[in-house]
Amino acid sequence: MANTVTMMGYSVWQQSCRVLIQQIHDRLAVRQPFVHITTLNPEIMVRSEPDMAHWLKQSWVCVADGIGVCLLARRFGIRVPRLTGIDLAMQIIQRGVPVYCLGATVERIQATVDRCWELYPSATIVGYSSGYTVDDDWDSIVSVLNKQPTVILVGMGFPLQEQVIQRLAAEIPFGMAMGVGGMFDVVSGACRRAPRWIQIVGLEWVYRAIREPVRLKRWRYLVSFLKFFICQF
Repeated sequence: MANTVTMMGYSVWQQSCRVLIQQIHDRLAVRQPFVHITTLNPEIMVRSEPDMAHWLKQSWVCVADGIGVCLLARRFGIRVPRLTGIDLAMQIIQRGVPVYCLGATVERIQATVDRCWELYPSATIVGYSSGYTVDDDWDSIVSVLNKQPTVILVGMGFPLQEQVIQRLAAEIPFGMAMGVGGMFDVVSGACRRAPRWIQIVGLEWVYRAIREPVRLKRWRYLVSFLKFFICQF
C-alpha cells in the first residue's frame, strides 16, 4: 500500500487519519476480503510470540498507537503519525461506517454503544457483544457479521483481542477488524482518559499507570522495549 512504510516487517500507516478512513470506507463498499488493522505499540512489538508477530506483520495496515513506535520509526529515518486505536475507532463511528463492538462487560459495552449514539446520531452500529460471553454468542456474532462488510472493534487487550480477530478471519469473508484495547472502558465512562495535553506529548501510558497501579507490572515490557530500541543500532 502506497500510504504505508515498512518498518521491521510492519506496514505502518504514514498518512492522515482522514485518508485511512476513506480507504476503509472504499474497501468495505466493494466487499474486499477480510483484513485486520493492528494498533501497534511497544508492548505488542516486545511481547508477540513469533507466530503472532508473523500474523501481525500481515496486517492490511498498522497504525502507530504508541509514542514508542513513532520514536523507533525516527531512528530509521521515517516519520509516522501517532494514531491511537480509540481515536481511529471514534472517527470511524462518527463517519457512519458500519461497526460491531466486541469486548468489555455487558454493562460497559451497552454504555459504550449508548454513548456513541448520543454523540453521533448517524452512527451505524450493527451489533455488539460482551467479551465475557464471546464463546456463547459466537454463532450470532458471525451471523450478523456475514450480512454486510463491517469494521469489528475488538476491545479485550493484547493478545486476547488478536486471537479473537484470528478466529473471526477464519469465518468472516468480508470486512475488517481492529483491536482497540481499553476503548470501551473509556467511552462507557468507567475509566478516564488522560487530558488532551498528556495525549499530545505521548505520555498517556504514564497517566494510566498512575491511575491504575495494577498496570505497573506491565512496565517491565517498557524496559524490554528500551533494550530492543537500543539494540537496533
